[in-house]
Amino acid sequence: AVIAMGEVRGIVPKVHIPGNERRWFSPGTELDTWVDAEDLGLVAEDAEVPAWGAAIRPSQLFLKGNSTFAVEICEDLIAQGAHNINFVNPTHYAHVVRALLEEQPLPVPVVWNSSGYESVSSLRKLEGLVDVYLPDVKYYSGELSAAYSSAPDYFEVAVSALGEMLRQQPQVEIGEDGLMKRGVIVRHLLLPSCRKDSINLLRALKER
Repeated sequence: AVIAMGEVRGIVPKVHIPGNERRWFSPGTELDTWVDAEDLGLVAEDAEVPAWGAAIRPSQLFLKGNSTFAVEICEDLIAQGAHNINFVNPTHYAHVVRALLEEQPLPVPVVWNSSGYESVSSLRKLEGLVDVYLPDVKYYSGELSAAYSSAPDYFEVAVSALGEMLRQQPQVEIGEDGLMKRGVIVRHLLLPSCRKDSINLLRALKER
C-alpha cells in the first residue's frame, strides 16, 4: 500500500520470487481489494479511504509529489535479499521508473522485462538506469503478430528497440555469483505450428 500525506494513495501488487523480485505493473481496475488501512492506524481519521472492494483508478497506482513509496518498496525488497529489481511489463510506466531510479539509484541490477514492442525514444530516456534488458521478440511474420497481438509491425518495432538496448548494454557481465549484472537477454517463445516463423526470426536476428 502507498501512504503519503496521511492518505492511502494506491496499491502496488507484490510477487515474491526468492532472489528475483518482480514488480508487476497492472491497471488499477485489476486490483479489487484494499487492506482496511483505518483499522491498521495507517491513515488519519478524516482521510478519505476507498471502501473495501472498491476499484482503484490507474492514476492511484503511481503518484508523484511527496510520495517515495517506490524507492522504499525496492529498498525493502533488497534488504530481504533480492538479487535484482525486475520491472515486468513496465513500458507504460517508464516515466515513473525513470523518476524512481534517478531519485535513488539501486545497489542491485535493474532488469527491464518487457514485450519488446516499445519505442526507441522511450528506451533512450532510460540510458544509464537499466542494467539488464530482458525483451520478448515474439514474431517474425507480420501476419502472426497482427493476428495474435494486433501489431503487424511488431518485428520491425521490436528489432529497433532491441538495437537500442544493445547499444546501451553491449557487453554481458556475469558476477562471481553466476548471475548477470549487465547485458541483454532475448526471450522467444516457440508458438504451436509456428516453427518456421521462429527459424526465420532467429536467422533475421543473427543477420542483424
